Amino acid sequence: MEAAIDYATNGFRVFPCRPNAKQPATAHGCLDATTDLETIERWWSETPEANVAIATDDLFVLDVDPAGRPWVGTVNYDDLMRGAMTTTPRGGMHYWFRQTNGQDLHNTAGKVAVGVDTRANGGYVLVPPSIVNGRPYTWLAELEGELPTIPPWLLELLDVRAPIRDTVAEAIPEGSRNHVLARFAGYFRRSGMVESEILASLRVINQVRRRPPVDDAELAQIAGSVARYEPDFIEQSLIMSHFDNNADDEPQPAEEPAAAFPAECIDAMPAVLREAFDYVTDTAIKPQPALTLGALLALFGAATGRKVRDDYDTRTNVMILGLAPSGSGKEHPRQINKQLMLTAGMEMVNGPERIGSHAGIIASVAHHPIRLFQLDEIGRLLATMRDPKASHLFNVGTVLMQLYSSANTIWTGDAYADLSKVKTINQPHVCVYGTSVPESLYGGLSPENLTDGLVGRLLVLQSDDVPDRRKPITTGIPFRVTETLRAWYEFRPNGGGNLDHGEPIVVEKTADADARHEEYCDAVNSRHRDESNIDAAVWSRAPEKAAKLALIFACAESVDLAPRITLDAVNWGIRLANYSTRLVLQAARNAIAGSEYESDLKFVFGCVRGEISQRELTRRTQRLKQRERQEILADLQSSGAIEIVQVATATKPKTVIRKRRNTL
Repeated sequence: MEAAIDYATNGFRVFPCRPNAKQPATAHGCLDATTDLETIERWWSETPEANVAIATDDLFVLDVDPAGRPWVGTVNYDDLMRGAMTTTPRGGMHYWFRQTNGQDLHNTAGKVAVGVDTRANGGYVLVPPSIVNGRPYTWLAELEGELPTIPPWLLELLDVRAPIRDTVAEAIPEGSRNHVLARFAGYFRRSGMVESEILASLRVINQVRRRPPVDDAELAQIAGSVARYEPDFIEQSLIMSHFDNNADDEPQPAEEPAAAFPAECIDAMPAVLREAFDYVTDTAIKPQPALTLGALLALFGAATGRKVRDDYDTRTNVMILGLAPSGSGKEHPRQINKQLMLTAGMEMVNGPERIGSHAGIIASVAHHPIRLFQLDEIGRLLATMRDPKASHLFNVGTVLMQLYSSANTIWTGDAYADLSKVKTINQPHVCVYGTSVPESLYGGLSPENLTDGLVGRLLVLQSDDVPDRRKPITTGIPFRVTETLRAWYEFRPNGGGNLDHGEPIVVEKTADADARHEEYCDAVNSRHRDESNIDAAVWSRAPEKAAKLALIFACAESVDLAPRITLDAVNWGIRLANYSTRLVLQAARNAIAGSEYESDLKFVFGCVRGEISQRELTRRTQRLKQRERQEILADLQSSGAIEIVQVATATKPKTVIRKRRNTL
């Protein structure tokens, strides 16, 4: 059997098994596992349809029977998915890990939980293409590459202590500079250490690990910088919590917290922005705070377009995406934005609400260089833009990124033989506020569109709730809001707001705001060097988004059109930029697939929000063939991710799919 030969060739000890059997064969002297390919090949040539078992010495396989599925829903399922995964004929799962030096794990039955066994030293498991009772073992994630180590929480359940590592610390090479020491300092501060404790710890690490050691003054500077922040906010402030996943010798930080919307940013808004926020939520049938904030940021970003810049020449053009379930009130903030633009005399800023082609975007911006595009179902648009077959939309993303990056320069469009058709726009200022259901965006995420720049430039705000319906409050548009918008839109800085002449004013930062911004940029840059390509690409845009948000904050805060960027503005922008970045990366880790089938599987799983009827799921997944959909549902059911049940109705039973856990 070729599969058995492959396993043996790759260093696994193979047990031949008789057809349909779960026990190693005793015939032909093959009771003992062997990597003798000639013996294995001869045995299988004489025993058609034989099964294959692999010895689990130095391995660790978590064997979850159907009875153990409830337990899986209570643990960190992402940890189980990091390695190879096999489905079993009875509807169970095998999760594969490797033992580390010093561990001596053996087989257990029911010790972890009911229906959960383990196979380790002295054990074996059947692997594909083995078949028992007509049902096959199948790989959900192939047994290739280096397997992950066993999660610490799983070792605790087995009452096994993690092995004590070698007492010789690995050196920090000179090329790593000080960012490794800074990450250690961040870890210590998050643990509650004060400056003197951090400095003492860094001195030990510096002497033991650093080659060559750095000056004590540099250590003191690192310790003093980190100690200025509260332990609970060190991760948001310095982004120093993410240690290199391959550095097993470094202390591991706590798991990165879930990307919860920073509600404190609403309370910390400038007064005018808060008045606008209260007006939108008061007049809503289903108020959505996160989406309301996103819509208003895009509106104020458009109102201040081509009027202001910071010392990095950052402008206030933003691309914001608000995610919420269907029927949850996504439309209302867009409608109020249109009211505010009309009342403030900004109707020319209101761009088309549908995009037919990239040429349409160019024509719209050429007609008026400041535009706010408010787009519904933008997730569907983003997915279509990635399809070369949709030629009229394929270049939309490219044009949006070019315009976004050209807010401080001249943008020139496509070349034509007829030069009158070539569009040149001086400092185009395009803001985008789009809404979508999460599945439309996350279901189509791929490594390519995460690293090509468009997704990284989006400020993503998400609401997972469908608010209760309520009667809206009847109130007039706040006068100060419209007058502030009007004042900024009509402002003519340095002689010309339309840039026929003159330039935008430079909004200065206070000294502490400037130091905070530089510190944040350095921290992200350090992380950029150590991250995967995807994480680095998404994080690399965070400082720019934070700067744009701080600039909008400063403009909204200024009543005399003489803004200054304060420390409050910078911290506010950083909180929102960090939240958006973590949100996108969390979704990416759950949604990105290495194959088209895995992508489809995760797309279907994402459509099951708690419970969904078979008919509705079919409607949402129309791009799949019926056979593909059935195969995916079968795999999800066998893995314990969903259950498919019949529910009685007044007429005839209907098929319902229920989610049994939140992640694959």
